[in-house]
Amino acid sequence: MTESTVAAWDGSSASEASLEWAALRETRRGRPLSVVRILPVPRPTSPDDLEPRLEVDASERHLLHRVARLRRAHPDLSVSCEVLFGDVVEVLLGSALRGATVVVGRDSRPRLEARRHRVAAQLATLATGPVVIVPEHGRPPATADEESLTRSIVVGVDGTHAALEALRFAADEARQTGDRLVAVHVWSEPVVWDDVFVSPPALEALMQHQHEELLEESIEVGLTDFPDVPVVRRVVRGRPEVELERLARHADVLVVGDHARSAVARHLLGSVSSALSARPTVPTVVVHHPADAPREAARRSRDRVEA
Repeated sequence: MTESTVAAWDGSSASEASLEWAALRETRRGRPLSVVRILPVPRPTSPDDLEPRLEVDASERHLLHRVARLRRAHPDLSVSCEVLFGDVVEVLLGSALRGATVVVGRDSRPRLEARRHRVAAQLATLATGPVVIVPEHGRPPATADEESLTRSIVVGVDGTHAALEALRFAADEARQTGDRLVAVHVWSEPVVWDDVFVSPPALEALMQHQHEELLEESIEVGLTDFPDVPVVRRVVRGRPEVELERLARHADVLVVGDHARSAVARHLLGSVSSALSARPTVPTVVVHHPADAPREAARRSRDRVEA
């Protein structure tokens, strides 16, 4: 599991939300947090042109001021900060390549939404490590019936290598934070082409049982290193992105695995991780399988097609 966390901050309300989430997470985990402010590479200027240097100095002051406030609010948190230069996605991909969990905000305002969606989507697709997309606004208040799902980590499990890696990440989070781990498997009835198929109760019960076994086998394989972490099992029928969002509506975190599909396959077939990270309702972690991520990231980064 990753030991370091990098939070991107630019002063926006979305980055404020993601910074606060990262600070609370690392305080609970007892891990350090690195805050980065990423600026465009300064354009070449004459020695007499002071404007670029003044802009950099102002950004550094703002970052230092924000980190000072963060330290006062979280005195037990170890925080470092740095101003970096380059493309936002490329700089954060470098952090992920070095083994860090990258945390970014997701703005809800239409004017900024497209740009932040590009950043979040490319990071979730190309990063070799976990990427956390934090929504600008917090989760809605829970009703009495939904209160049992608060202080929980919901993870989607479908039997793939990426899902097993997501399960391990979620279990590690649960062990360090004390949150409850909820493993969710979502299934749907077989697709038929003649529109005459009707699933009888006996067949539906059989399929439910088979998917319960799949979830159980995934937990047995994925959590061999986490025997002390209790797991709540949920097997539901429906569309994965819809049911995971519903069940994670009041969770602290939603964790999903990325299957490392090509950009074309994502466009034609869609992606659960892409759908959930595009408009997250709770902080959403996209995890890659280590055997897939470097190969797929290298291949896709050549053309940098947005997911």
